[in-house]
Amino acid sequence: MGTTCPYCSKDMLRAVCPPLWHGGQPLKCRACGGGIYTDARDEELSYWTEDDVNVTVYRDPAVATAFTRKFERYRSVLPARGGTLLEVGCGAGLFLAWAVAQGWNVCGLDISSQAIALSQEACPRANLFCGTIEEAHYPDQSVNCVVLWDVIEHVQSPETWLKSVARVLVPGGLVLLETPDEGCLPRRLVRGAIG
Repeated sequence: MGTTCPYCSKDMLRAVCPPLWHGGQPLKCRACGGGIYTDARDEELSYWTEDDVNVTVYRDPAVATAFTRKFERYRSVLPARGGTLLEVGCGAGLFLAWAVAQGWNVCGLDISSQAIALSQEACPRANLFCGTIEEAHYPDQSVNCVVLWDVIEHVQSPETWLKSVARVLVPGGLVLLETPDEGCLPRRLVRGAIG
């Protein structure tokens, strides 16, 4: 990615901290304030698809309990109803398993084959796909809810990618999106520690 913001198309992207350990670069637009996690180079994509990416940390009981508490906070906006839910970037499958317990039919996709294997263990009823939402070829208007936990900041062209998300949603469907807050206290502390 160059210096052009994918949101406002201005040439105003700047680095917010030094490159990360795997080569990704958090960027922020000085014009609109929009942020993108990385320049989405091929080398970084290969990092995220390697089988040695450690998603097994999510199987630690303490971590799983913390995530379950997080998921419970969404119960009021995501009531049990038996529709189809798609989690993009399903990781170890913890949310998929929670959603099945709430009455959802679930689909998950991830670009990591290790994540897909762990998701299958955690949620055998899930319909899983290893690849991107574009590669999965989900039918138009086939999903009631799309869940995007900490995914959009890894996407090279968020606007184009979100069109793929919108395409699979039924009219009136729900999108749950969470992304890191560049200005939150832990992020500011890390930035202060690394310069």
